Amino acid sequence: MHGVLSFAARHKSTQASAERSQYYLEQSTQLQTWAVTKFKPAPPGPDRETCVTLFFFSSLLCAQGLADIAALDLQPEPFFIRFGHYFGLQRGVRSILNDHWFRLKESELQDLVEWCRLSALEKGQGSECDCIRKLVTQSTELSPSATKAYLHAIEQIQCILDGRRIDAGRIQQPLPVYHVYCR
Repeated sequence: MHGVLSFAARHKSTQASAERSQYYLEQSTQLQTWAVTKFKPAPPGPDRETCVTLFFFSSLLCAQGLADIAALDLQPEPFFIRFGHYFGLQRGVRSILNDHWFRLKESELQDLVEWCRLSALEKGQGSECDCIRKLVTQSTELSPSATKAYLHAIEQIQCILDGRRIDAGRIQQPLPVYHVYCR
């Protein structure tokens, strides 16, 4: 709960006046400190509910860490140092989640887990982006490196669209808006 309240206070700090913003930032830091201090690692062999809670807590912690960096308006060198620390946090969270990923796949988050799996694929399964892919490959004005970059981005978009079609384990028909956009 402290993590959720910390995240809410962090958001409030972006909506408030300058002096009130500082108050919310301090509240956010204090609440986040309490959340991390009171955090208890998952017991060996935690149940699905504990894994879902662990996932949400870790996600909030990472999102807030990234928001804190973005709000600082740092010069490049200090920004990259802080961003490197953020990646350390992200790696720690990932190592925790890797140990319990199979339980998350069986939880109420199974659709999200499947979407993550699909978005990590290098090649999409659907056909929504075929016309964009064709336009890029037929273009004579693009350099080979630009073509490669565009095709990679298109595949990532296709993977996201593939994940969008998954609804409680059944595949939906492609969304027609994507086909209209291509024409």
